[in-house]
Amino acid sequence: MTSKSNDVLKKLYHTEQNYVESLQTIVTKYMNPLKSSDNAGIIDANIVDEIFFMIPNILNIHERFLDELKRRFETWDPMQKVGDAFIEVFSDPSILETYTAFINNSSKAKLAIRAACSQRPQFARYELIFARLIKHTDVEHPDQKSLQDALKLVHSILLHINSMEKEALENGHREATLKDLESVIEGINDLVTPDRTFLMFELVTMPFGQATRKERGFFLFSDLLVITSIKRRSGTIRKPVSCPVSVAITLDTHKYKLLTKIPLDDLEIVKCK
Repeated sequence: MTSKSNDVLKKLYHTEQNYVESLQTIVTKYMNPLKSSDNAGIIDANIVDEIFFMIPNILNIHERFLDELKRRFETWDPMQKVGDAFIEVFSDPSILETYTAFINNSSKAKLAIRAACSQRPQFARYELIFARLIKHTDVEHPDQKSLQDALKLVHSILLHINSMEKEALENGHREATLKDLESVIEGINDLVTPDRTFLMFELVTMPFGQATRKERGFFLFSDLLVITSIKRRSGTIRKPVSCPVSVAITLDTHKYKLLTKIPLDDLEIVKCK
């Protein structure tokens, strides 16, 4: 390998070493003390498990990779390979399962998980490092193919992680919207379910008798129609910050009380003549 590729390899090793040391600090200085019997009662053990969910597993993964790198550096020669080390560790299907579980849990842990476990998966760094290694490694070098394969694997893992992060963010926003609506509609407290999404809100004027009309609030969800009474309010209430601005402004001017909720599967839509 060239001197430039050697420099990139050293960068890879030190980056991985720093990442592992950071995770070790989280586990040894924070997680383990909080779970020890000496500190029982400070934080519930289940909460600690939620805050540090999958961190030990992620640490184990990167310790394995660091050990592989260290073993190669200790027996280094110009024809040594490192691409196969990455593939050997990170091609295991359980790796994606571990990071998927970690990302899915992040919305539950919220601020605690971000404060205690702020170390993000460093696959973006791997992508840059392996791209530089490929650039500075001779095309005939035995590690060239392994490096190419490692870069493809890194890219695949990154796509998966980015997709899961986007999904977790969208789910967090969806749940926040449902919780906000629960706080606005009096008499309902079970809007938050895994598959429910808020779609739209409308003020509807409905006839009651020959000369009477009443306004009703129609809250449409992906699986449910919620109908409420409406009363113009005189005080101030918190706007549902997760709702669209136009909906939030409308909701802010009225009080809503649950009248009925109807599963969409039980509704029949007909055209008015």
